[in-house]
Amino acid sequence: MGSVVTWAWFVVLTVVLVASDASAQCHYQTVVLGAEELCGGAQPASMFPWSLNEFGQVVGDFACGIGFSRPFVWRGDGPLVEVPVPLDFQSGTAFDISEGGTIVGGLMIGGGRFKGPVGFLFADRVMTVLEPLPGGDTVCAHAVNDAQQVVGFWGDTGSGSPLSGSMAFLWDDGVMLDLAPDLGTMSSDAYDINDAGQVVGWMGVSILLDGRAFIWDDGVVIDLGPVPDGVSSFAFAINDVGQVVGQGQVPEDGTTFGRGRGFLWDNGAMSSVGVLPGFENSRATDVNNRCLVVGTCWGGSPTSGYVWHDGVMHDLNDLTSSPERITDVSGVNDSGSILARLGGNGVALLVPIDPPAADVTGDCAVDHRDLQFVIDAWGRSESVGDLDGDGEVGFGDLLRVLSGWTAP
Repeated sequence: MGSVVTWAWFVVLTVVLVASDASAQCHYQTVVLGAEELCGGAQPASMFPWSLNEFGQVVGDFACGIGFSRPFVWRGDGPLVEVPVPLDFQSGTAFDISEGGTIVGGLMIGGGRFKGPVGFLFADRVMTVLEPLPGGDTVCAHAVNDAQQVVGFWGDTGSGSPLSGSMAFLWDDGVMLDLAPDLGTMSSDAYDINDAGQVVGWMGVSILLDGRAFIWDDGVVIDLGPVPDGVSSFAFAINDVGQVVGQGQVPEDGTTFGRGRGFLWDNGAMSSVGVLPGFENSRATDVNNRCLVVGTCWGGSPTSGYVWHDGVMHDLNDLTSSPERITDVSGVNDSGSILARLGGNGVALLVPIDPPAADVTGDCAVDHRDLQFVIDAWGRSESVGDLDGDGEVGFGDLLRVLSGWTAP
C-alpha cells in the first residue's frame, strides 16, 4: 500500500513540476498599433518601437518616405501620435516612457550649437532639452524612472561619431551627474534605471571587444563581468528586483566580434539565455519583475523575437497568430505584454491570453494531462486541482476538466 501511495505522490509531483515549467508560457493576441495618421494616411516607411510602460503605453520613432525619423507615442487607444519636436530640430527618437507618461529620447539634426544628438524629457506637454556638461556637444537620453531620473550618454562628437568619447550620465531634477569618474573607463553609456535609482549600461573602451555591463548604485559600481565563455557584456535593462539583462560576445573562429549571447544577471550570477534553434546570435532586451525575459535572435534564419522564462526560450512566432513575422522585441511589462516590431515595419503589442480555467497543468490546453492530475489528486486538498473551490479534489473538478476539454 505504501508503494502505491508513494507512486501516486510521485505522479502528482511530476505533473506539478511540469506545470511550473510551462505556466509562464502561453499564446499571445497580436494587437497591431495603427500608424496611418503619422504620414497623412500612408503607412510609414520605417518604424521602430523602443519601450512600453505598465499601462501598455508605447514610444518609438517613425519616418515617412525618405524623411527624417520622428518620435511617436501611443497612449493605449486610438492611433499613434507624433511627439512634438522643437522647431530648430528636424529628427528625433523616443526611447522610454515612465508609468506617469514622461517620455525621454534624443533630438538630432539642427539645434544650433549642438553637433550631435541632444536629450529631451517630455512631460505635461512641456519639452525640456537636456544639455551636455561643459566640454560636450551631445546628449542622448535612454531611460527614465517614475521619479523622472534620466540616464543616457553625453560627450564630444570628436571624430564625428556620436559615440566618440561618450560617458554615462544621471540627470535628476535639472542636474546632470557624470558617472565616468565612478566607472573609471574611457567610454560608457547608461541604458536603463529602475525605481530604486540603480543604473545599468556598459563601460570600457569598446562595447563589443572589452565592454563590461555594470550596475551603478549611488556611487557604488558593480562590474557584472563578461557573458559566460565570452569576452564582453553590456546591459540593456534592470527591473525593480535588481535583475539585469543584456548581451555579450562569445569568440568564434571566422567572425570579427564572435557571436552575440543574451544574458540574465541575478543576485551575483550571470547566465546565458541561449539561442533559438537555427539562429547564431541572441540579445536580451528587457526583463519584468517576474523574471520574464524578452529579446531577439538573428543570423542563420530570419530575425525572430523570443520570450524566455526559467531556462526555457520560445520563438514568439510560434505563440501568436500574427500575419506578419515578429522580427524584434523591445520590451515587456509586469502584465506580460510584449512590445514587438513586425516584419513589414509595423508595431504590435503581444497580449498574453489566459489559459483555460480547467488547465491545471499550465500548458495552455485542457487534455489528458489535466484529467490525470485530478485523478491522482482525488480526495486531497490540492489547491491547483480544486477547480470548484470546495476544498477537495473530486467529482466536481472532474466535470470541469471534461467540460473545458480542448484536445482534439
